Amino acid sequence: MSTAILFNGAASLIAQEAGILDLLLGNIPDVQGVLNTEDVTFVGGLSSGALMSFVFNAAFGVCEEPRELTWADFKENILFPMTTEQIYNGRDGDFFDTKPLSRLLTQITDQVGYKLIQDLPFRSAIVIRYASILANKNYWLTNISEVANVLPSGDLKISANIKAHQPKLDLVSSLMCSTAIPQTFPPQKLYYKDSNSNLSSIKNANNADAKFVDGGFGVTNMVFADYREFFETYVNNFSKFEKIYFISPKFVETDPKTLERINLANSNGTLAEGDNSGDNPLAIMENWTINFLKNIKTYNSEKVLADTIYYCKPEIEVYGPLDFSNEQEQYNATIAWGQNNLDKIALDIEDIQF
Repeated sequence: MSTAILFNGAASLIAQEAGILDLLLGNIPDVQGVLNTEDVTFVGGLSSGALMSFVFNAAFGVCEEPRELTWADFKENILFPMTTEQIYNGRDGDFFDTKPLSRLLTQITDQVGYKLIQDLPFRSAIVIRYASILANKNYWLTNISEVANVLPSGDLKISANIKAHQPKLDLVSSLMCSTAIPQTFPPQKLYYKDSNSNLSSIKNANNADAKFVDGGFGVTNMVFADYREFFETYVNNFSKFEKIYFISPKFVETDPKTLERINLANSNGTLAEGDNSGDNPLAIMENWTINFLKNIKTYNSEKVLADTIYYCKPEIEVYGPLDFSNEQEQYNATIAWGQNNLDKIALDIEDIQF
């Protein structure tokens, strides 16, 4: 059996995804699990979903030694006591200072011992985005050599640079790039370990440090942009999946005016530079998530990617973005919802009318 998990971006709503995962795994009383970690062959994520992908690797990947980070450890010692100050501080110029998040990620990767993309035990991918006035592209950073070696490089030097250094990409910088919310968190450099075992940064066509933003924001106005390019290569090298679980939180809805403005900024390449109007781009994630589900439902109508694709999202109270002080509360609300809605924990997208 071949199962894939895709973790959507969630920011401060990450505990909802943790709750959904526990419901799927059957870790909750009176909830029969439908997901066996031994069947999982691929894990992918963007934004904080990239962090969930990393934690899934650490907690459930094949490990001969005692685990340095169990799933329970992550929840009890990192997620539930999390504070906003552990993620970002006040303004640093036009953006919030995310050096605290970098320190937290470094602490976790040091604890686990996974430092590079190639260290992840599951076939995995972390999605980031390069955005400028001249070029926009989402990149799937992966430890799957069969996929990384044949994905087209495009016309950008940056594409060729990423392709050349895929296995040696630094995990912390990959996660920082994927969580760099446009307009809110500063764009990030992507590092790799060079032949001298030093960290070097990916360069652009001008040989300057390329800077990346949240992988949830793509030129197609949907999460997991360029998924077809990635998975067509994957399926050609391995096989299609029996099941895909797409795990997502409950997002704040977006008013049409805000969506129109940010879509325009995204299409002309200015979103990564910031638009200082005060609107939070996290609010459009619900719309772009639905766009992705519509797209992948159509794409998979002939079962070319998976026999079944499940959408897993709790219907709970809406929590505001970027407040990391209520993770335990969000997790508990997700679990309570799941216990009372067993038939809604994993919905077949073929049965959903978008």
